[in-house]
Amino acid sequence: MSPFATLNPKTILSHARPGEVLAITVLAALVAHTMMNWLGRIAAPTTWDYGPAQLAVHVAMFARGAPLYRDFRSAPFIPLVYGPVVPILTAKLAPIFGRGTMAALEAGRVLTIASTLVSAVMIFVLARKAGAHVAAATVATLAFILSPIVLRWGFEYRVDMPALACELGGIVAFSAGASVSALVLFVMAFFIKQAQVVGIATVMLFCWISRERGRAVALGLIWLALVGTGSALLRVIYPSYFLNTFGAVRTVRLDPAAPALFFGILIGGSLGLTIFTTIALMRRHVADRLILCLAIVAMLHDAASSLRWGSNAYYFLPALAALTIIASAGIDLAFERMRAMRVDAQVIAGAAMALLLALGFIIAPRSIPVRGPIADPWDSHSLAILGAIDGPILTDAAELNLVDARPNLQWIDLMVLTSMRQIGTFDDGALVDDIRHRRIAAFALDSEGLDRNFRGRPMFWTRLRRAIEANYVAVPLAGPPVVMIPRVPSQSDK
Repeated sequence: MSPFATLNPKTILSHARPGEVLAITVLAALVAHTMMNWLGRIAAPTTWDYGPAQLAVHVAMFARGAPLYRDFRSAPFIPLVYGPVVPILTAKLAPIFGRGTMAALEAGRVLTIASTLVSAVMIFVLARKAGAHVAAATVATLAFILSPIVLRWGFEYRVDMPALACELGGIVAFSAGASVSALVLFVMAFFIKQAQVVGIATVMLFCWISRERGRAVALGLIWLALVGTGSALLRVIYPSYFLNTFGAVRTVRLDPAAPALFFGILIGGSLGLTIFTTIALMRRHVADRLILCLAIVAMLHDAASSLRWGSNAYYFLPALAALTIIASAGIDLAFERMRAMRVDAQVIAGAAMALLLALGFIIAPRSIPVRGPIADPWDSHSLAILGAIDGPILTDAAELNLVDARPNLQWIDLMVLTSMRQIGTFDDGALVDDIRHRRIAAFALDSEGLDRNFRGRPMFWTRLRRAIEANYVAVPLAGPPVVMIPRVPSQSDK
């Protein structure tokens, strides 16, 4: 029977025991609740992460006719640091929701949710192929969606979940013997997020340890040829393609604390999956070498890529997927033990399993979009002040573009420009000169104002901050956004 045939709920529950039925029912109810919350927040003019609004701003510009990649070292300072697949798909979907940045964000969230569901289905299929029974594969898949990492980044508009869907889909295709389809999906994952190489590395490792080394080399070379050809074509179409996708993400230093921090978030937020993964590995209940290769590659890839300053916990989504597939084997072992119990004991054990696997959902903070009311982050007084300004306004808060669609409000990507200035690939002379001559009508800043930082690194470098402080003053009793307007010219300015 095909693994897809077992996705029917009647098939899943028909042979399940009381404890299994209870665990599936509880987790499915929480997943349904999560989906309802996600769908209800698609049109929310606020975000739960740094990045979704920024990407939506760029897609909205592209939808209005701007090039997908341009030299962002001059205004507007808005790079596109990802591949073209997701922005183009989003731009195609956006007109369904209207026009502007908000429409792009809504379309992006729909695309992300759809990718999350595809990823979940691929995890179920891979768990079944690895030998897990239907009930265990179902429980593991539901637990994946309830992980805090997925609760946030399975909804918010980023490229990571679409890339994961392609990578897992490619591994499913490869395991079914469809190597060409697998390669297409792996190449697509790369052109979604250029560091996404888990899929191709997994199948190459699998072929290598299976003593099919010629096939491993051939798959790698074909993938490289396709990626190289596609990159060259994009470079011809968009001369600034490499500047955006590679030049913009370079950093001067690594962040050695990041892998341990985000791995801790992965394990702590998915404690149930971690426990069942440990059980499966200790009992040597995972015989599928392809899945073991996926786990090894994903862990190494995610830890290495998160060393780059600016990374976050969503870098470990591939590792979470691998963890979930292996955990299904541990859940299977637990179900085997449960079947030997009395009915009442099975029910208690099933409830305990559901509680353990849903722990991340239960303790999820309000900063994840399945908790609490949707608050308006903006001060109406500040918005009124900005609305009366006709000249160019720079903002470090891209979310402001969700409620103010005027073209004179321009987001500036300080996270990218800070790194580029340290490397020496961005000259801030023109920007600082505009500030010193007060050609910028106002700044609209995040609630932290000029003190904004990420993981201890200031977003406003010293020269930029000093220029703003010398020439602009914050409007009192207003914010967020913190509005800074030009100082009244002093006698020394005349």
